[in-house]
Amino acid sequence: KEEKKEIKEESKLDVYFNDNRPFVSDRVGFSLQTGDSESGNGETFYKLNEGNWEKYSGVFHFPREGRNTILYYSVDKTGNKERLKSAEFYLDTTPPLISINPKNFYTREGENFSGKDSFFQISAVDDGADLKSLEYSLSESINESAYFQIKESNLKIPKELANKRVILTVRAIDNLGNKSEKKYFFYSDMDAPSIQTDIPVGKEFFKLNAKIKVISSDSKSGLKWVKFSLNGAKEEFYADSIELVNEGKQSIKIVAEDNVGNVSTSEISNIQVLAPKTFNIKLKLP
Repeated sequence: KEEKKEIKEESKLDVYFNDNRPFVSDRVGFSLQTGDSESGNGETFYKLNEGNWEKYSGVFHFPREGRNTILYYSVDKTGNKERLKSAEFYLDTTPPLISINPKNFYTREGENFSGKDSFFQISAVDDGADLKSLEYSLSESINESAYFQIKESNLKIPKELANKRVILTVRAIDNLGNKSEKKYFFYSDMDAPSIQTDIPVGKEFFKLNAKIKVISSDSKSGLKWVKFSLNGAKEEFYADSIELVNEGKQSIKIVAEDNVGNVSTSEISNIQVLAPKTFNIKLKLP
């Protein structure tokens, strides 16, 4: 069993190279180094993307998300103009995109339910500085701060959260510290449906063609189906009643499943079906 641990906030990078492209955060300010050791300081001019040429006077920032190009040159005091230079950077302030895909869940009246076979498929993508960390928390509290690193694509629900309202929180962080978070609320339903019949307590004997009613319910994810088998025959879906069509000792097996796969079974074996009594009547004719 993996233990929870709180993942501490790390220092953030301002520049990260992904596929040989320099990605920068909006915390970065750019300055141009100017100077001429022989002719003395002059002036520097620069242009951002498709903008106008401007005289450099101090730190500047990139104006738009994604690719940004700088063109710049200097002119010394004697009027000598240096060769035009260029640089390219990618401004990345966009957090990763998180995907939470619940499997084998059921939604009833606006509430999500999980069962024993439920799990999450979780992923995240980042088209900029690339994904650094993908983490999750499963808890009863919205303020939970302890997270796991997601190591497998299929995330199962711990047994200790059975029959509780749970919050899944997923957070993704890229290599520049841009962070996104997504939540999924659900109820962890591990209880099978209840099964009852209308047979009075202690009753064993029944008339031929008597009908037995089944009462089954599930207050959480809801009842999916009820089946029954009479005397070991093939199971069939229950509709309105179970009719006892054979004489002698009978057995009934009842199976109920809810909408997230929890199954309950009930067996009744002490049933005796009595044949109708017949009377021989002899008539004397005068």
